[in-house]
Amino acid sequence: MSQATARANALETLGIGPSEISPEGRVRAQVNGSARTVALPWTKVDALVEQSDELIRAYHAASDTFLFVPVEAVDRPDNHWASEFL
Repeated sequence: MSQATARANALETLGIGPSEISPEGRVRAQVNGSARTVALPWTKVDALVEQSDELIRAYHAASDTFLFVPVEAVDRPDNHWASEFL
């Protein structure tokens, strides 16, 4: 299975259609102590995340895909992949 197919399957499983994803370009991870940080695009983050906001994160191994969502964005807990973390 190709990486693109695996990613599409992961998104389908999570109920996210390919047209709902907006690619934001490439970014390099930075080392910060024992953590790696990745810059998020300011134009998207400014409206969704403020400093110290809580995010839910997930990793889908088959597609090597990381997912992040602000806790406040999980407005329909029964239908959202992140609801089990609330």
